[in-house]
Amino acid sequence: MAVVSSSTRDLSDILKTSQQKAFSTGALTVALIAILVWGSLRPTIITIFETGEKFNQKTQLLEALKSQNSTLTQLLAEREEAKDELQNIDLYFPYDGNFSLFIINLNQVAHQYDFRMPNVSFAETSSRQIENNPTFQFIGMRPTTFQIGLEGNPANIFQFSSYVENTPFFPKLINISYSNPKDGNTTAVDLTYLVYKLDTPLYK
Repeated sequence: MAVVSSSTRDLSDILKTSQQKAFSTGALTVALIAILVWGSLRPTIITIFETGEKFNQKTQLLEALKSQNSTLTQLLAEREEAKDELQNIDLYFPYDGNFSLFIINLNQVAHQYDFRMPNVSFAETSSRQIENNPTFQFIGMRPTTFQIGLEGNPANIFQFSSYVENTPFFPKLINISYSNPKDGNTTAVDLTYLVYKLDTPLYK
């Protein structure tokens, strides 16, 4: 009886030992497989994350570019809408000093108020009083003096001058003088104005 019991315990120990070894071997195998799988998948996982981050960055860049393109399109549309107005400003304040349109208008206005306009002269020079007076200074513009010589009834001169100063050319009267021609039938009036030229054209 005792011998049988001892054999049974030995067999049980052997089985337990075999099971433990099997579990240990299995656990070690699983651990090795997990390590191998992680080692093989890790670069792929890192690449996936990096690709996702780069995709997000490119998506944000694309959105920023879309926003900038939309803003640029809007600005170009606004510039096109303001085209006529900008061209008119270039015409009224010609950066190249071509005031031919203004002179034509002056001649028409002079006839309207019964004046002859025998001469108009422009000069680039301006007095120190004008240069130092903030009333005559505008950013991006340069003042130019011009003188109108009129002959006619002096009673109409103030109406003429008021009309001229309210034209889009924005002239400013800075001096007026009278003289009597030799024939004595009319009065000669010399008017000195300031007009302005742009430093650069607003619309090209």
